[in-house]
Amino acid sequence: MRERLLLFLLLCSAIPLFGQTRYVAHVVDAETKELLPFASVVRPDGKGTVSNLKGEFVIEAQPADTLLITCFGHQGLTIAAADVGPVVQLHPLTRTMRELTVMPKESLLTVISRKLTREFKKNKRKKARYFYRQREQDSISSSLFEGYIDALSCVNLRESILRTGQIAGNEDINTFNTFTQVGVMTRDSHFWKINDLITPLSSDASEKYYAKYYDITLHTLINNDAKVYLFIFKKKDENQLQPIVTGNLFIDAKTLQPLTLHGHLENSRVLTNKGLSLFVQKVKVSFHIDYQQVNGFTEVNNITAFINSGMTKHSWLTLYYLRQVDPNQINFRGYDMSKKSSISDAINEAGYDPTFWNENEVIKRTAEEEAIIEQHLSKRKQKELNKKVP
Repeated sequence: MRERLLLFLLLCSAIPLFGQTRYVAHVVDAETKELLPFASVVRPDGKGTVSNLKGEFVIEAQPADTLLITCFGHQGLTIAAADVGPVVQLHPLTRTMRELTVMPKESLLTVISRKLTREFKKNKRKKARYFYRQREQDSISSSLFEGYIDALSCVNLRESILRTGQIAGNEDINTFNTFTQVGVMTRDSHFWKINDLITPLSSDASEKYYAKYYDITLHTLINNDAKVYLFIFKKKDENQLQPIVTGNLFIDAKTLQPLTLHGHLENSRVLTNKGLSLFVQKVKVSFHIDYQQVNGFTEVNNITAFINSGMTKHSWLTLYYLRQVDPNQINFRGYDMSKKSSISDAINEAGYDPTFWNENEVIKRTAEEEAIIEQHLSKRKQKELNKKVP
């Protein structure tokens, strides 16, 4: 199936569009040939996109534009847009097993945590805009929710405001607001203050903290002349019942800035609503978060997550930072998503603003997502035809 898809892209990977070219490609690991989701693709003007859950991206650029393609754990690739074929290969970083000789890894993590805390105190009111998409699927139906979110973006997303959105399919979904507040360090989050979330770079970090909650392995990754620290966090006690973030944390060895967190949210229970009833639901979450420092502080660049909230109910969630938006011009007069309501309530309240959808780039939909949209449009068209029948 994958081979047929890549052959198809070979035939139509570059399509001219009003002076620019629309490039479509898959990002793969150069050694294993595995598809790589979450790869960032950025043009010289800072605008860009991220590969979807199938490793596929689409971007419009001039043939002479230089694209920067990056993905966690891999060497970045700078390539002319005209040279982008149906498949882009990224080579994995060289890994060594060397431990730090300057200080123990627990002490280094404490230093990074304190540095991040200082950044947060200085920049915690900084705002950004994100494109948001979530696909919900159960044994009966599928749904797709898309929108534009304004949020405080330093360290983790907070005070999310839905500016505009659209729904295709079943409207019952409500897992967004809680999950997007998860990150390397969770600050000013009402939900996680109550639930006492354990994170790799907690503001409570200390050598005792790490010794109590985590087994940690440290690798040094070599990217040309640059170094990246890879910390692997595993839960120390299998009987640990507190919500805890585990997985792989990538840190820039020179600046000590977080680059990527790829892992799991374990022991999570969220407060959800269905109709007028509220109940606590256990969920399993796998996620990927990229961070950036282009504005002088650490903020969320993109989030992708898979959420399993039952044997037959699954959600795929993606958020992507919109670089073309001036954070100083972001308007917070939208629908406050911190209220105890579903995503569909927020979208219906905020409404659909075609200007947003015409002016902003979005992430390419997967085939499954396109099918939901097509089915939704088909049903809507049929309803309109039925209304015209006397």
